[in-house]
Amino acid sequence: MRPALALSLALLLSACSDKGAKEAALPPRPVLVFRVVDNDVIAGRAIPGQARSAHEAALSFRVGGRMLERRVKTGDQVKEGEIVATLDPAPYQAEVDSVTAALERARATYRNAVSQLDRDRQLFEKAIIAKARLETSETNAQEALAAVQSSEATLERRKLDVEYTTLHAPFGGVVSAVFAEVFEEVKPQQSVMRIIDPETIEMVINVPESLISLVPYAVDVKVTFDAFPGVEIPAEISEIGTEPSETTRTYAVKLLVAPPPGIRIVPGMAGRAHARPGPQIAERFKGAVIPLSAIVSPDGAAGSFVWVVNEASRTVTRRKVEVGEPVLGGVNIREGLVPGDLIVTAGVHSLQDGQSVRLPDRQPGEAP
Repeated sequence: MRPALALSLALLLSACSDKGAKEAALPPRPVLVFRVVDNDVIAGRAIPGQARSAHEAALSFRVGGRMLERRVKTGDQVKEGEIVATLDPAPYQAEVDSVTAALERARATYRNAVSQLDRDRQLFEKAIIAKARLETSETNAQEALAAVQSSEATLERRKLDVEYTTLHAPFGGVVSAVFAEVFEEVKPQQSVMRIIDPETIEMVINVPESLISLVPYAVDVKVTFDAFPGVEIPAEISEIGTEPSETTRTYAVKLLVAPPPGIRIVPGMAGRAHARPGPQIAERFKGAVIPLSAIVSPDGAAGSFVWVVNEASRTVTRRKVEVGEPVLGGVNIREGLVPGDLIVTAGVHSLQDGQSVRLPDRQPGEAP
């Protein structure tokens, strides 16, 4: 081999070697991932939650002022409509008195304007005054009437302000907290106390992203509380969140609890919820349910794909999938995935086959 050719080959091999070394030195691309679960997994999953009152309200005054009286304290029972606190009504009553006096003056002015209009109409019919004077009287009467109506509306608002200095319990329950004391200045809409209804209890659970699509079809829902070990209490799904938490990627689900006689559930108690998969789960979900963000449809390629992570090598491989209908929490995948597959849900458009990836410490959407 001639020296020049040998030198060229050596330089080319060196360049390729340097390029490969640089590629190998690139740090793995960070991604978010999702674990594909079996649709029957809901049967064996107990999800932690916490009891709270289904009916609770933070009470506040619609107007501001000095709190004159607070008739209840934390732990007190209250009845619906009961007065729980009052503000000093004097400033608002003074406004009522002022507007009342202004209204009386406006009404007197209106009566005078109407009397003058009646006289001017009679004089105009006798051709004693010009039409312009009659029109002036009509305008004065209209303006006086508008002033009366404006004062009446203002008086109604001022009377409401006086009523708003009295705070009533919107429903029967227990005062769970107080936030303002007597003689303290409070602002409009500032919470002064919280009332809960201890008779209507719900449990709030955070369902993983991998299970949320199955929740509407769960049956035989039951909850247990740490304070009553071994006691299963029937529950009913009352509300399913539609937006996942930004940090945990879980959905808030509310369960309405019906405690049996002798079991008193107090807001704040910790417990767990479990259920069985209903028959609709097997009928509706033939494959897996994954987040829509995991789907890739490259230009020039037929069909849809996902990136599957090889957990041993921490590399990704593109796999074709058959996409079904959208469901709560994502989209149904009819073919291409099996329970246990780990797929990428963020960063999917910048990956290549065999590329190294860095997985998060905790996979979002996985059940605890």
